[in-house]
Amino acid sequence: MNADPPQTVVLHLTEADYRYGTGPLTLRVHGINRDPALIDKGEPWYHLRGVQLRADGSIGPARDVWVRARAVPPSLQP
Repeated sequence: MNADPPQTVVLHLTEADYRYGTGPLTLRVHGINRDPALIDKGEPWYHLRGVQLRADGSIGPARDVWVRARAVPPSLQP
């Protein structure tokens, strides 16, 4: 990872907005690799590191996920 977010960022992702998971994902972002190493059908995806937040707000497991660029807020993008 080459960057930590400037503030706490929580993303609410649909299954279509991230790779290698099932169902929606709420992720508190701890870091992002701003170099889109994955391009799929012309669309960049960013590798994010964080923790999953459960529906009750408790902290779940650490997660490393690929998230499509359009689902990442502009404040996190290069």
